[in-house]
Amino acid sequence: AGLGASSAQYGQDDMLLRFRNERELHRYLDKVEKGKEPRTIEERVDKRGQMFERIMLGLRLKTGVDVANFYYRFGVSIEKAFGEAIADNESKGLLRWERDHLVLTESGMEWQNQVLLDFMR
Repeated sequence: AGLGASSAQYGQDDMLLRFRNERELHRYLDKVEKGKEPRTIEERVDKRGQMFERIMLGLRLKTGVDVANFYYRFGVSIEKAFGEAIADNESKGLLRWERDHLVLTESGMEWQNQVLLDFMR
């Protein structure tokens, strides 16, 4: 577990596990003294969810999503994982390829939430 009240930690098996400890120091200490886990929130994120999060966070950057990094991290190409969403949004002028990165166009920045919804399907 993360160390200290309100700390958070990420772990990885087949799934990503996120959790956060008690925010209130007295509750955190009480649980630790009783030998209990001080966790208050746990969330498991499967591989598809992790890939979507990488897309979501990457497209919010001016540099976009690094295609090689995506493949290295997930063992699948971004095109194989999200080919339909990419093609649809490219044809609408909302996404483009910039060297080895997938980036939002200026219009794509304005329609970012809609673009991301396409990646969720």
